[in-house]
Amino acid sequence: MRLLLGLDGPDLSALARAAVGAFGPGWPPDSKFSVGFADEVPGADWLERFAARQERGAESAVGWNGDGEPFAFNIGNAIVKAGRDGDWTAESLLEVLEELPFTVASTGGIHHWTGNGGFADLHYSHGWACAFSGAGHDRLLSRRWLEHGPWRLLTRGDITLVQFHDLAADSETARRQAWPGHELLTAGVGYISPLPGGARDRLWPRRRSGSPGRYDADTRTLRIVVHGRAVHDAEMRDARLAVLEDSGDPPIAGVAYVFTEEVVAHAHLHRLWLHELECWTVVHGREVRLDEDYRPARTPPQWAVAPT
Repeated sequence: MRLLLGLDGPDLSALARAAVGAFGPGWPPDSKFSVGFADEVPGADWLERFAARQERGAESAVGWNGDGEPFAFNIGNAIVKAGRDGDWTAESLLEVLEELPFTVASTGGIHHWTGNGGFADLHYSHGWACAFSGAGHDRLLSRRWLEHGPWRLLTRGDITLVQFHDLAADSETARRQAWPGHELLTAGVGYISPLPGGARDRLWPRRRSGSPGRYDADTRTLRIVVHGRAVHDAEMRDARLAVLEDSGDPPIAGVAYVFTEEVVAHAHLHRLWLHELECWTVVHGREVRLDEDYRPARTPPQWAVAPT
């Protein structure tokens, strides 16, 4: 199977060198070497020139054919992409990722269908796997998402790999296995923007426009009373991002949703817990917190329990 891998990290030049060392056949490319979409003669110093051009922000691509395993490699302003044929598994991919200074990795699909969501930033749409390393986990609204999705989870050190479907499954079965996980993980990826109009500014108008909420200065928590409505993922996302932004006046260290109806609170509990938001309800006239002792069981799909 052909592995299509998208990688980002703090030092793309170092990542490019490491990716070629891990995936490349070890000799100058004999089929393609281009910088800024202009072909060049590779030469023995191709990797040095390749990395130098990248440091100046040039779009570059390189490829091999010939007697070695097919390999393709390119680097843009924000991402490194590599592709190579082989008998890939989640375990063998994890071994390669251990050698790379990446933060977030995406894989292209191995079937004809397109992935259901993804990381953006020039990454592949979600395919059969993705991975996070170190600070890459901060791309998630919370690490809680990783433990509670319909996927197979592998960890090694501070690398977490998510496998979305059984690699031995036929195309349609693989799509049915993968798409719910694609959708859930896409919802769990957060982007923090320093620009006006971000998550904090979208959340606070609910308070200013008369929505029953108050700010607790002692705990730096915004408490939002919910009655007669549902709290959707978009609002939960804004609430979590407002916490992660860690800026503004007053600072928001937490967001607590207080439901006037206990049954409605329980219906929201799991999703709020995934976002690391507080879930409260009113029982016999007293506010009771539900998320603090909530410990949901992890229930991976059957194919992930006994992968083939």
